[in-house]
Amino acid sequence: YNDSKYFLQSDFRQSYFYNCNLSDYFNLIFAAVFMFIAIYFLYCGILFAVPHFLIGAGLTICDIRHMYFAKMSIKKHTPIFSIDKNGLQQNYKIRWHFLEPLKIPRTISWKQIEKIEAYKPIICINHDNNERISICVAGQSEITLNFFVIGIDHEHNYRTLLFYWKLFRNNGQ
Repeated sequence: YNDSKYFLQSDFRQSYFYNCNLSDYFNLIFAAVFMFIAIYFLYCGILFAVPHFLIGAGLTICDIRHMYFAKMSIKKHTPIFSIDKNGLQQNYKIRWHFLEPLKIPRTISWKQIEKIEAYKPIICINHDNNERISICVAGQSEITLNFFVIGIDHEHNYRTLLFYWKLFRNNGQ
């Protein structure tokens, strides 16, 4: 691990934030256009457009909510998750690509983590071959961190997480 700038803080903390990118805005525009086309067809008397309208309205609401939580996490300086010498703290969960804040932040010590591995999801493989990180925690269900949503450099994020786990899991500093 060569980059010393990550070890300047006394608690070795790294925080991961989500920034809205172009695809988020495209998803919002697509959902809104889908809804407005359905409104036009409803105006023309085509009742088949009712489910299309409901889907478009639901997606628009989900996209706006997702972008709101992303902006608020940056504004309040609450990362999606952070890692430090004590373990991993998760403040938001990502469900179906949408951010959702946890009522109580989830903290997992390095000693509880049994296995960390990267995998390419079968359903979600896209042109970037984005990866997710699977964390097996003792006595809990498996946690999936969507690094492809949070940062661009997936391999670096994965290697950093592995480095922290191997460094701090045994000595608990």
